[in-house]
Amino acid sequence: MGNKVSKKKIAQQKAEAERKADKRSKYNFLIYALAMLVVMWVVGYFFNGTSIKDVPVQKNIASVEITNTTLSTETKIFTDEDNIKNACAALGLLRFKYGTVAEEEPTISMVFNMDDGTTKAVYISENTLTWNGETYKIVRDSMVRDIINAFFFPEFIKEK
Repeated sequence: MGNKVSKKKIAQQKAEAERKADKRSKYNFLIYALAMLVVMWVVGYFFNGTSIKDVPVQKNIASVEITNTTLSTETKIFTDEDNIKNACAALGLLRFKYGTVAEEEPTISMVFNMDDGTTKAVYISENTLTWNGETYKIVRDSMVRDIINAFFFPEFIKEK
């Protein structure tokens, strides 16, 4: 009779084993979910780069000066709310990858004149963008240039 285990004891051991398995299952799910988030972030960065940080807030911008040297030597200055909004949106579309790149001569410059008198400028060339004094490899470069040209230099867009 010494080696017999009661039914109650067996039920307790079984319930304990199920709790441990359930706990392990939850941890495994969290580990897999975190691993997938990391993989998705890495793949997203590889294909899409990252966006610009410290973008000026639209309500704090007094004016925007935009120049495209490939189309005109004229600097266009916009103070109306719609064009400032479009300039902020174009700045939000800029994506880049970290790393060292050779600085190129910019073809598009956007200077944001803030209400407090400071300025923030982005310079865009064929393959690079310069923001806050740092130069990065640009991603989706032709798309951003085409959007800026369409919104701010429509007189140079050829009809198709």
